[in-house]
Amino acid sequence: MHNGIVLGVLQIINKLDDEGNVISFNEDDKAFIGHFAFAAVRALKRAYDTRDTHRKLLKLSEFRDPKETYSHVERVSSISLEIYDRWAFEKSIPEEERQVYRDNLKIAAKFHDIGKVGISDIILKKPDSFSDEERAVMKSHTCIGAMLFYPPETELDRMSMDVALRHHERWDGGESGYPGGTYSESDDFQTFHIGSPILNTKPLKGKDIPLAARIVSVADVFDALSHKRCYKDAWSLDDAFNEIQMGAGTQFDPEVVLAFIKVRDRVEKILLDYSDVEEL
Repeated sequence: MHNGIVLGVLQIINKLDDEGNVISFNEDDKAFIGHFAFAAVRALKRAYDTRDTHRKLLKLSEFRDPKETYSHVERVSSISLEIYDRWAFEKSIPEEERQVYRDNLKIAAKFHDIGKVGISDIILKKPDSFSDEERAVMKSHTCIGAMLFYPPETELDRMSMDVALRHHERWDGGESGYPGGTYSESDDFQTFHIGSPILNTKPLKGKDIPLAARIVSVADVFDALSHKRCYKDAWSLDDAFNEIQMGAGTQFDPEVVLAFIKVRDRVEKILLDYSDVEEL
């Protein structure tokens, strides 16, 4: 039990001897089981508290940005997992490695735009188009998001930082990609100040962009295209899929796009499972 919530149940029955006969547990068995149960409870409590913290951070993001809805972050996360599963299958990634990576990706993908909590409402909720300076400030949400996870203490922190910082980079290193190579943990983001525009810097390119960020980039853009926003109508699914496919090799990693196209049926199911309330 933790805060009145049952986190798990441990059932141990039918101890057997060497001949397969049921025998009673002795005092050593009971002590070992007690130690095991105590360790399991601690691990489950940590997992519960971590998940609860993530949930609160995401709720904060939703409060700050009306576009960052529960449905949006769940779709981006779920679509990212489908893309990774297909990509990992094509690459013959070992099952154990794949499971660890996807567990982290499921959470990290939800934090892709968490940095918007540090953007002024004047810009974040502006109904009109941005000026060049306002757009540069908006782009800084990538740095703010990354700063929340720096310095990374776990693989999840590392992936969350990579996704937040790099999900707007372009595969071809084009100038519209950001924030670029100036911003990295190597300088502890000392070149960036919250509320300021990001500096003009050379974007990352190709596999210099972390895989998780390349995957989330596809999922995020597709979801934005296929859903209504205050500044645009939703695109048809065919048009949204075609747009992603046309961006292969320029905006997006072509292998990631290929994996995305191969799981189209699963992506469409995710859209149905997490429909925005206003679209029902």
